[in-house]
Amino acid sequence: MQILFKDWLIEWLESKKNNIKYRTFLRYNELIKLHILENLGNVEIKNLSLQMVQDFINTQMEKGNLNNGKGMSTSSAKTMISIIKNSVDYAVDCGILEDNKIARMKNPKSVERYVDAFTTQDQIKIENYIQNNGRKNHIGIIICLYTGLRLGELLSLTWDDIDFEHSMLKVNRTYSVIKNENGEYIQHIDTPKTFSSRRVIPLPPFLLKILKQLKRTSTSNHIINTCHNTLVSPRSYQRTFEKITRKANVPKKNFHSLRHTFATRALENGMDVKTLSKILGHKNPMITLTKYGHSLIETKRKMMNALAKISVYNLKKV
Repeated sequence: MQILFKDWLIEWLESKKNNIKYRTFLRYNELIKLHILENLGNVEIKNLSLQMVQDFINTQMEKGNLNNGKGMSTSSAKTMISIIKNSVDYAVDCGILEDNKIARMKNPKSVERYVDAFTTQDQIKIENYIQNNGRKNHIGIIICLYTGLRLGELLSLTWDDIDFEHSMLKVNRTYSVIKNENGEYIQHIDTPKTFSSRRVIPLPPFLLKILKQLKRTSTSNHIINTCHNTLVSPRSYQRTFEKITRKANVPKKNFHSLRHTFATRALENGMDVKTLSKILGHKNPMITLTKYGHSLIETKRKMMNALAKISVYNLKKV
């Protein structure tokens, strides 16, 4: 029986539809239609080889970005490898193939991105601007600076997520605007992608006080909302952030820099990596250490200098 890989991919994706998050399903669907089908779709599944898939991924890493003709991200390449491997595994499970020739394929090496955080001085400028000139929605910037929330987590926050009695913030969902299967943009609220992303974060007293004041006058269930009490889109809030950084006269950075800034300040002020990992919602502390280990250099220097003070060489007069 001759089965083209493109036909099998569609069947595999349909089998996964009810077992994965809708956003993940849409991502898989996009990568399959825009990349995999065009390059590997007409190959019979029994003839799909490791070398064939490796050549495809290499090409995508070199010039697979459809927006600018440059290389596709490592994350997208890894996702496509996972799609191909799992779809072939499904063919083995269904008795279409005897073994998975793609199983031994390795993921491309990840390139750790530079963590772009605000300096303490720039953070103070942002906070001063919001305190003196900000609107109520601008408090979202402060929330991110002192909790490390992602943008989607912030915009989906409701007052029910704030435990005023115990000074805690609960992260239970995330909000995004995505393209559905018909290419239409829709609002999408879902649980966080991983189990570790569902977490509880202690709130500093000053932030809890601000939130109490806001709740007294709020007419919306969401903490960040439009004048019509509807959800604020991520792009709209990003523009708000860009305006604040411009008015505060600090370097332009993307919104995710607020999360990086929180993590950097936390390490600078002595928070241990395991605790920070839990607050950020990372799967394990190694992820946190790999991403933010450079932020510990000054702390390491202070500790080493303190340790050196016990040496007789420091006590000896030269």
